[in-house]
Amino acid sequence: DCPAFRDIVLKAGALTPILDELQRYMRDNIRGTYAWALLNLCRGKPGPNLEMAEKVFPVVAQLIYNEVELDYRDEEILYYACQALGCIISVFAGSGDIFQNMIKTNILPILDTFLFTYAKGAAIAVFAGMMAGDNDQIQTVFDSNHIPKIISFMREEDIELRKNATKAITNAFSCGSNAQARYLIDQGCIRTYCDLLSQENDHETMCIALEGLENIFKVVENETIERFLLLIEADGLMRLQGLSNLSSKEISEKVSNLVVKNLLMLVS
Repeated sequence: DCPAFRDIVLKAGALTPILDELQRYMRDNIRGTYAWALLNLCRGKPGPNLEMAEKVFPVVAQLIYNEVELDYRDEEILYYACQALGCIISVFAGSGDIFQNMIKTNILPILDTFLFTYAKGAAIAVFAGMMAGDNDQIQTVFDSNHIPKIISFMREEDIELRKNATKAITNAFSCGSNAQARYLIDQGCIRTYCDLLSQENDHETMCIALEGLENIFKVVENETIERFLLLIEADGLMRLQGLSNLSSKEISEKVSNLVVKNLLMLVS
């Protein structure tokens, strides 16, 4: 999770032998160790460069295929592989050729099935990466009709699943078109975001939800009354006021910026 240490390992040339061993031991018990190692090389911000992502993608895709074909699926390996795929997909933002190759591999239908299995958390991580891309990539997820399902995962008790689902929707608000953002609003995102503001034991997801609310207000920035009506209907203002007592400086600053900015817009 430390980009500096990750880059030291990558500069030492560790990626190639790991990819080679993953392909060699695709059906061996040792594949879990290599999948975990590969995930660690893909994690961190800034993420992997495009050259690395292009090398990793086919190996990770094949690992997912092989795991699906097994009579006994290893949930841990699927999680590692899908998490790695989610990490590198964001690197492909705006790269139409790479994204088309991803579609040609038929990896998306497999991920679709994961949404209804134990591997849904890993699949959501991939969709979160896709929705950090350009409008076409985001629209691919929209066209799959999975947005309502992803939004429902924002209400899950599992913290990791809830966080990844919230990140996916927030990415779409941040990177998508106004029309796509409007669709998300119509699907009830504001209410769901506001509900997340009561998750005091999950500050990371709360921060992502606050970022999502900020992005929503940018979409309706010329409709000040509408933004406050949406918040009031979802008990958002009351919950934002409740966050002012939290010890988290990051959350307090986000709440202050959100409330003050929009109050100034209302009275201007």
